[in-house]
Amino acid sequence: MLNSECPYPRGDYDNWEALVNAGWSYRDALPFFVKSENSHIDREAGYHGKKENLNVEYHKPSSPQFYAFIDANVELGRKVADYNERQQLGVSPVQSNTISCRRQSVSSAFLEPILHRSNLTVLTHSFAIKILINKSTKKAYGILFSHKNQIYKAKERKEIIISAGTINFSQLLMLSGIGPEHHLKHHDIPVLESLA
Repeated sequence: MLNSECPYPRGDYDNWEALVNAGWSYRDALPFFVKSENSHIDREAGYHGKKENLNVEYHKPSSPQFYAFIDANVELGRKVADYNERQQLGVSPVQSNTISCRRQSVSSAFLEPILHRSNLTVLTHSFAIKILINKSTKKAYGILFSHKNQIYKAKERKEIIISAGTINFSQLLMLSGIGPEHHLKHHDIPVLESLA
């Protein structure tokens, strides 16, 4: 499976819950997947949404060899499964985030449809520097960011959502005082929460 196919496997949230935090199980996350989808996968009810922005369809075009592969597996007694449903064991076409074979990004699915909203400001050329966290309550109350070489502070009204990618997310947490204590102290960053 290639990343260019925009595969849509949902992941192992039960393991996240066991390792990190209650409330992160697949059962807990499922309503959010359903709520975000415009799925063209007609399988078991309750596992796919039909009315929202994120398009989910089987990868196209499929070759004759692909259909022969599916048929051969069925002849061997394997089921055709939807790997985003309860029963995941079997053979399946790839589900992807595409619309008529064209890649769909998070931006095109969720951001572009709401850019006109008066309560949304999108700043390009901006970088988060630090999450502002109350030391006694350990609750985030804002963000320090740079925009065109100037530093700004934004305070939250309702919530703070961080979407900084695999590397920048960890860096942002550490710059905010959350991370391995020895590493934070080495860089003279005050420790708010020590993580092993």
